[in-house]
Amino acid sequence: MLLGFMLVNWTACAQVKDPADSWPINQENTIKAVFIGNSITEIWRMDHPEFFMRNNYVNVGVGGQTTWQMLNRFQQDVVDLLPLCVVIMGGINDIAHNPSFAPTLEGIKNNIASMTELAQKNGIQVIICSTPPAQNVNWNIPVSDATQQVVDLNVLLKQYADSNNATFVDVHALLRANDNKLRPEYCRGNGDSVHLSPQAYSVIEPVIKHQIDALLKQNK
Repeated sequence: MLLGFMLVNWTACAQVKDPADSWPINQENTIKAVFIGNSITEIWRMDHPEFFMRNNYVNVGVGGQTTWQMLNRFQQDVVDLLPLCVVIMGGINDIAHNPSFAPTLEGIKNNIASMTELAQKNGIQVIICSTPPAQNVNWNIPVSDATQQVVDLNVLLKQYADSNNATFVDVHALLRANDNKLRPEYCRGNGDSVHLSPQAYSVIEPVIKHQIDALLKQNK
C-alpha cells in the first residue's frame, strides 16, 4: 500500500522546517510520542505547549495539510525522530478538498494506513485518532455533508486500526453533540465550528496520554 503514495510533488507538501523547534525541553530523553496532523494539531501546540514539553512529546502539526501531505513528510517529521509512538489525526482538509482535490473516504483511510505501516515497519507504536466533529467546512469549497463524511471516515479508521495492531482513540465521541457536530463549548469561536477550543484539548489530552502510557508500558 505504501509504495503507491510515494510519488509526490514535494513542492506541494508544506513541511515542518525543523521538527526540533517543537522538541521537549529535555532533549536528552527519548521522545515518547510525535503528534502529526493539520491545523487542529498545530493549534494544540500553541494552546497547550506544556502538555508536550512535560511529557516528552513532539508536535509536528502543519495547518492546511491533507493526509496525503502528512504521509509525504512522515519519514522526515516522524520516523527520523525515532519516537516510541506516533499519534495521527487528520482528514478534515481532505474532506474540504484541500488543495482542490477530493479523495474518497477510502483514499483518506489509505493514507493513514500507509503512515501506520511506515511507523510499524520502524518499530513505532501507532495511535490513530478519529477525525474531530466538524460543521461549516467552507474555506475551500462548501461541503454540505462534512459532518456525516467525518462520521463515515471514522468508521473506516476504527475498522482499520482494529485489524492492524493500531490503537484507536475516538476523540470524535468525546467532543460531539447529539447531531455529531462539534459541541459549542469546544468550538474555537467566531463562527469556527471545526477548530478546537483550549477546553476541547483539555478533554482529549488525558485520554490520549493514557493510551500512550499504556502502549509504552506494554512494550517495555
